[in-house]
Amino acid sequence: GVDEDAVDPLMNELCKCPLLESLLLQGVPLDVRFDAVAHARWERLHTLQLWWCTFDEDAVEAIAYCVRLWRLEFVFSRTKVTAVMLATLLSELKRLEDVTFESSLADDVTPDAVASIGTMLRKLRRLNLQHNPNVITDEALQRLSATPAAPQLTHLNVSFNNFTDVGL
Repeated sequence: GVDEDAVDPLMNELCKCPLLESLLLQGVPLDVRFDAVAHARWERLHTLQLWWCTFDEDAVEAIAYCVRLWRLEFVFSRTKVTAVMLATLLSELKRLEDVTFESSLADDVTPDAVASIGTMLRKLRRLNLQHNPNVITDEALQRLSATPAAPQLTHLNVSFNNFTDVGL
């Protein structure tokens, strides 16, 4: 992971990259300081990958500001995406086509919240929800399958979860 003392210099350097199209951060603690990066007028940023990161609601609001994103990944997040955070992301990031929450959803994410992914993201094509056994249940999968996005999915990964053949 990134040392806390290195976060400010990292964020300052990222602000100097206006042509950035894709960003992968591993083990970075994200907080209100990410707001300056998100507002750096990245007109080309379409992919944001956050692996083993920590974040708070301020960071999630900054991510939601990146409305041009079509790919967003949370992979093995050290902080889990709560229902409130998920709602913030889904309400703003309407262009998302490829979404990953691998081992990254908090236990308060209900089946209705899972279904909101397929309701709010009308362009969704790829969805990775693996390793969220307390969230991806039969009920969550059934609700997700009844959403507008479900018939257009080309890739769905729900491995390592807690559902039965009823959910399929």
